[in-house]
Amino acid sequence: MNLTNLIFWSLSIITVLAGVHGIDAIQRVIWRAQVKIIYESRTERWGSPNFLGSTNGMR
Repeated sequence: MNLTNLIFWSLSIITVLAGVHGIDAIQRVIWRAQVKIIYESRTERWGSPNFLGSTNGMR
């Protein structure tokens, strides 16, 4: 599937959903997904920056 077909199918699905559910409901779903992505990409979930271990007492 090339990019042109992907764009066509994506726009078709979005248009159908907008007609059935209304654009407000779709916008709320998009906002919730964006908030979830931002929440899950917080730096505190990346792990400890001290990946080399402690160097205290090794000298």
